[in-house]
Amino acid sequence: MHDLAWLDNLQLRAATGFNGNVPASNAGPFLVLNSGLNTLLVPAQQYFDVLTPENQSLRWETTRNYNIGLDYTVLNNRVSGSIDWYMKRSFDVFGQFDADPTSGWNQYNANTASIENKGLELMLNTVNVKGRKFQWRTQLTASFNHNKVLAVKATEFATSERIALGSSPVQGRPIGALFSYNYGGLNALGQPYAWDREGNEKVLAFFGTAQVDVTFDDMIYNGTTTPKYVLGLNNQFDIGQFNVSLLFMYYGGHVMRVEQPLPHNIGYFANNPLQGSSNFWRKPGDEKITRIPGYVRASSLAPGYYQSYALYAYQYASEFVRKADYIRLRDVVITYNIRGALLNKLGVSNAHLRFQAQNAFRYTFSGNDIDPEAIDRVTGIRRLETQPFYSLTISANF
Repeated sequence: MHDLAWLDNLQLRAATGFNGNVPASNAGPFLVLNSGLNTLLVPAQQYFDVLTPENQSLRWETTRNYNIGLDYTVLNNRVSGSIDWYMKRSFDVFGQFDADPTSGWNQYNANTASIENKGLELMLNTVNVKGRKFQWRTQLTASFNHNKVLAVKATEFATSERIALGSSPVQGRPIGALFSYNYGGLNALGQPYAWDREGNEKVLAFFGTAQVDVTFDDMIYNGTTTPKYVLGLNNQFDIGQFNVSLLFMYYGGHVMRVEQPLPHNIGYFANNPLQGSSNFWRKPGDEKITRIPGYVRASSLAPGYYQSYALYAYQYASEFVRKADYIRLRDVVITYNIRGALLNKLGVSNAHLRFQAQNAFRYTFSGNDIDPEAIDRVTGIRRLETQPFYSLTISANF
């Protein structure tokens, strides 16, 4: 390949590895006790709680890694980069598993799943302009990842609520898979209901003789809450004594749920009231003009009674899932390199004035009213948005 004048460097590499991970200190083959002192008794008495039960079946979590990569440099070092393909298969992944309630435990740490991650990572560096007083360089990075649950330990308590909240991984779907109810609206009693796959109305109930739930097959798969691809574009400019850098990041291929309005005093479902919360069901006939449920009836004898569990059909409805792709201007840096004969005489070197702005701009493709970095993508509950940060720095060496 010496005759290829445009090719400066080309390297092909391959690697494989195997590693294991032990469980946390609160899980293992031994019964672990936590001691305390009961000062309400006279004299005080020492007592012990079971911190973690004995689990002889717990095994190492193991991962097999495969990687093939290509590094290249062409056109007299004006273009360089790398291409990497990887696959990781993890077995006996740690997770919480439902326990026999008569043992005194609801859940315990166990080997619950096998997961596969594979994808492609790209990096491209270019020197676009290379002059004495002006230079322009670009770096492009791209990561494409696909993960899938290969196997999962079955649990007896995989209710539709736990599937909607993402606490039960699903075989054949990615980690972070988002499932939703096929919400039908409100019936004549103001009760929220979900459709099952046969078109039947289901008013969900968790306990009592009215216990009703939909099956996994009745739920809608919306996608994953984890970005499938991440792109980065960084441009650097050298203009005389100025250096300018702009880093844009793009996150895409994932979804998020948006929180919906509910009557404010609705128990533990209540957060800060959202716009539209007052448009809830109050009387028969309102179901034709609103899809927002009314207050939960506290007594099974009350007209239109339904359990708070029924609200999940509305809160975790498929119609409230949005595309979560967004672009963010992650970093802007402007540096002025201070030079001069006077500084040299004073013994000052590498003096510069630096201005930096982080997270100064964001654009969300499904509506810029929500910051995908400041929301629980499963429940839709929002947090304070990521705020811009600005700094000015003066530095020098003496």
